[in-house]
Amino acid sequence: MINKIKSLLLILLVTACTSNTPQTSLTSPNGELSITVFIDKSHQLKYQVSRDQNIVIQTSALGLKLNDRDLTSKLQLKSSSEISRVSENYHLFTGKQSDVTYQANEQTFVFQNENKQEFAVTFRISNDGVAFRYQVLGDNNTQVTVIDEATSFAFSAN
Repeated sequence: MINKIKSLLLILLVTACTSNTPQTSLTSPNGELSITVFIDKSHQLKYQVSRDQNIVIQTSALGLKLNDRDLTSKLQLKSSSEISRVSENYHLFTGKQSDVTYQANEQTFVFQNENKQEFAVTFRISNDGVAFRYQVLGDNNTQVTVIDEATSFAFSAN
């Protein structure tokens, strides 16, 4: 009986560790800010943002509904780029600091729906912020209209 319980616990542990919902994290240059991107069990794209391991944006949705495709559900990760380092210098005419150096890490993920229609989401994370943008992939001559946007921001109470 004890061996059966041990076997059952081992199976549950292996199943929990080999989830079908892969997730990836991207961190800021100083390592304090991170964004986790994943597809949930209902095949919807989600993200979560943490600072110093405290969640500041709880699990929130990403995605677009276009006139000719639904990019909010039945998604899978097709590919992801290498993480690239972004470094920019610029000058401000007013403010506390006139010469600014901006540093961030950037990564692009390509997702596809059940009809193999693709879109990319590029995340950029600096030491003090997170940004992302959508890019609809496919025929450049096809005009699309955004019908709805699934993007949400579930800020933590603290």
